[in-house]
Amino acid sequence: MNDLILDPPIALLLGAELVVFLVVLLRGLSRIREHLEKTESLLAHVQWGVRAIETQTAPLEARLQTMVTLTQEVARHAETLPSRLASSHDQPDVLPESAHRV
Repeated sequence: MNDLILDPPIALLLGAELVVFLVVLLRGLSRIREHLEKTESLLAHVQWGVRAIETQTAPLEARLQTMVTLTQEVARHAETLPSRLASSHDQPDVLPESAHRV
């Protein structure tokens, strides 16, 4: 049984070592918590910005199909543009009929 009893100086050193370990551990955990709080604040700002963008772009959703249709129409007309320009270059006095539409 005497083997389990520590000498007082060794017990004090082990107690001091335990206290130092706990202080260092608490300080490290505190620093981690500070960084996590900063990250949480940053993410809250990002989330606020995303919600603002969603709110601002919500009206676009209703007009999306119209925008797609108009873009496809522009693309379709753009495909014929080179041949129309070439034909108007061959006949400079004659404007294509579409040039009169505004």
